[in-house]
Amino acid sequence: MNSVRSPRVLTSMFWRSSSSIAAAAAVVLVALVLVGAIAPSAIAAGAPPDGEAKEVNLLFPSPTNYRNVLALHLFPAKGVAVVETYEGSRNGGFEGAVSYAIAIPPAPLEGSLDLSLPGLGSIVGTVTPDKPRTSAARAKVCRSDYPTEGATFEGQLDFRGSGGYGRWHATKSPVEVVLACGTEPEKENGSHALFAHVIEPGLVLNGPAPIRLFAQGEVRHRVIEFIAWGGQSSNSVEFVAIDREWLPGEVATERWVKKGSASLKKTVALGPAASGRADGATGPASATFTPPAPFFGKATYRRSTGKLTGSLGVSFLGLKLHLTPSPLTATLADEDLR
Repeated sequence: MNSVRSPRVLTSMFWRSSSSIAAAAAVVLVALVLVGAIAPSAIAAGAPPDGEAKEVNLLFPSPTNYRNVLALHLFPAKGVAVVETYEGSRNGGFEGAVSYAIAIPPAPLEGSLDLSLPGLGSIVGTVTPDKPRTSAARAKVCRSDYPTEGATFEGQLDFRGSGGYGRWHATKSPVEVVLACGTEPEKENGSHALFAHVIEPGLVLNGPAPIRLFAQGEVRHRVIEFIAWGGQSSNSVEFVAIDREWLPGEVATERWVKKGSASLKKTVALGPAASGRADGATGPASATFTPPAPFFGKATYRRSTGKLTGSLGVSFLGLKLHLTPSPLTATLADEDLR
């Protein structure tokens, strides 16, 4: 299967159980103060000591829509905090997510959270272990394939998605603490590292897919991607749009939206066959894409220029955006179309 990684909120072992959290967290909680929006270049990240927290995960479902989830992922030693908001599909509709990452002072997890994301919200409170942690218990946890301990967050979460697409207010959440057991490689920090963290949750595309269009470009200060992924035999195609940008306050942001299981015949129009390709194969000289909502407009790929142009746009969570005000660089794989 060809795929891009699914949202962390769906794939992490923490989220696979709806009723339980793995046992025991740090017994000695001293003071981790997470102050939002430190400039990425000002942070020197390292690897957490053996047995310390390398990742801390909190989950906050929406109080009004069970399909909407906010997940907080802290990487204390790396100096990174990520907030991921996700909206699940409904009745064969679309799904989407927005992830935000900021740099924080790298420090051990010691129990107190004071995290602010500029213009978006804050999370303030304490993390209390579910069970006391002894050296023997920690060693036992570190022998497992997924070394985690449980805790509980109590405090105040107030968060509003960029563009106002969702609001979250909560006072309590289960916590998963992923331990660093054995040598942890140090990773580069800074702006590139922040975008690596928001890209990691990603999304899933079902495969194999004989027809694959990838288009990318810049729209003002944004990096844009558009993907069409499907095949003639199944008469189905998935459409994906991705937007990456910096929000004010050094917040690295990625939005994505996916419309799955659209009709290929209704949404993709293939032009006449092109000839004279270097590999001797033939394929369409052009292809026009008219994806359904949340997309709007249409765009045409021309093999002669390697560009995608048109009036294509999409409604992300909190943002309506034209994707092709200027041409996007594109490639079309056409295993079905030769």
